[in-house]
Amino acid sequence: MPLQPAAALRRCASCQRWSGARAPGSEPLNVSIESEQASGLCIDGPWNGSERRARSACGKWTLWLRLESGAATQGAAPAAGETTPGQGR
Repeated sequence: MPLQPAAALRRCASCQRWSGARAPGSEPLNVSIESEQASGLCIDGPWNGSERRARSACGKWTLWLRLESGAATQGAAPAAGETTPGQGR
């Protein structure tokens, strides 16, 4: 069964910079991943080009664009001062 970590935790799974396999979760601002060991490359972040697990974190997290519609309905927004990379997922 897929896991659905919340974007509020600010982990790689919900970050725009992470390239791992995921999908928007069934609840707003949640991400569906196959397991806690899911991994993907960090793109344009402080770990650029490094493989990172879904539950990893860093100080440059920015909300995955596919979750923004949930953020609008929940009153959440990306971290202040954060930018999104030019690549979409």
